[in-house]
Amino acid sequence: MLDLKRLKRVSQVDDKRHFCIVEPGVSYFDLYEYIQQHQLKVWVDGPGPV
Repeated sequence: MLDLKRLKRVSQVDDKRHFCIVEPGVSYFDLYEYIQQHQLKVWVDGPGPV
């Protein structure tokens, strides 16, 4: 059994090439908060309907 609840870190967001590297527990809201805090010029595209 793996416990991934502490893996919630945004490692890198590149606003020039438009990609990010995140750990498995990062949610859309976590990524959005990170982008807002660091005033990056990218935006998070919402998930598609299921």
